[in-house]
Amino acid sequence: MLRQGCGPGVVLTYGGLLLAFVPLAFWVGMLTLRGGFWRADQRLDDAPTERENWPEVVCVIPARNEAPTIGATVASLTDQDYPGRVSVIVVDDNSDDGTSEAAGGETKNLDHLSMVAGKPLEDGWSGKLWAVHQGLERARTIAPDAPFVLLTDADITHDSGSLRRLVAKAEVGQLDLVSLMVRLRSQSFWEKLLIPAFIFFSRNCIPFPGSMIQAGRQRRQREAACWSGARRLSVRAALIPFAIT
Repeated sequence: MLRQGCGPGVVLTYGGLLLAFVPLAFWVGMLTLRGGFWRADQRLDDAPTERENWPEVVCVIPARNEAPTIGATVASLTDQDYPGRVSVIVVDDNSDDGTSEAAGGETKNLDHLSMVAGKPLEDGWSGKLWAVHQGLERARTIAPDAPFVLLTDADITHDSGSLRRLVAKAEVGQLDLVSLMVRLRSQSFWEKLLIPAFIFFSRNCIPFPGSMIQAGRQRRQREAACWSGARRLSVRAALIPFAIT
């Protein structure tokens, strides 16, 4: 005999409420107890204006069929408001849309640009990292003493002070690696719907400020990450994570 009001339906109702409460509590905790990490509002500080003798930076851009965007990307780096020398290397990874021709179409400093015709993919390499490797090999030739390397995608437009802020962050913090997340375009309906969720869950996996600090503290040797003549590595990539192997 069951007491009235305590039948199986009531038990199932209580169980359903408990199951609904668990994810609710999880999301409340994520939104209120973790410092608002999901807001993606971290920014690099402005670089000091009184500094002299800014170090040389060489930028490596792997590009495959990026003709619509590569010109703006190159120009945003060659025309930086950066007192030191900036060299830009574009590795044309066997494009068939005129990427090489478009690369120098918008820059005011064409002499800062070097083009590399990508070689066929070798065994044991993924396509993009093979292109990056070829860019770093060229960097050893044209900028052997450059202490900083910037790795970036071919569809990113850099603001005029980004190199100043990256170098200043690395120098002040004595960091080997500075990694930034780009601001992703969010204009169409689907972009507005999906991009915030992508950033939110990316930050769950890789909290941006923490990954920057930890990467800097590792102090990896340049022979493993770049080449023997470089002392530090600054990285800015289009997506997180972006692995260098």
